[in-house]
Amino acid sequence: MYKSYSNKHENSIVTIYAGEYYVTDSNEIISTVLGSCVAVCLYDSINKVSGMNHFMLPNISFNEENMTNSENRYGQPAIETLLNELIKLGADKNRIKAKIFGGGNVLKHNSNKATIGEANVEFAKLYLKNLGIEIEKEDVGSNTGRNITFVTKTNTVFVKKIKIGDVVLQN
Repeated sequence: MYKSYSNKHENSIVTIYAGEYYVTDSNEIISTVLGSCVAVCLYDSINKVSGMNHFMLPNISFNEENMTNSENRYGQPAIETLLNELIKLGADKNRIKAKIFGGGNVLKHNSNKATIGEANVEFAKLYLKNLGIEIEKEDVGSNTGRNITFVTKTNTVFVKKIKIGDVVLQN
């Protein structure tokens, strides 16, 4: 996580990376860059509590390289942690809304199985539905990366598409 101040936006900007999250009850900007990863933005606009996570894989069964340095790299703990931290700051679970981003197909794929990006998006949608959290907006899939900027004062998310250059073949 990297926190800085933007003179242009006259605001703090918190940049999160894979396996990280950030929750605030202040007017801040949260940003991240996504390829096949997914960012879930949750917010309670009445209690003015907002947050974002950035996860890499839907669940541990996708972990072929046995990455264990952060359980928040996986969808379920990433969403649960974000939700619990929002509630600790005063969010009402019944008023929390979601916006989801990412899940781009940024790697060439020679299989009938879902890509990592598709699996991440499918997981996020199903898990939020099971929690009873409405997804108000989404920008997911396609063959692009995304730069996500979440303005917590208004719960507005700006998405800048990133053209993916060379791709790596995934078997």
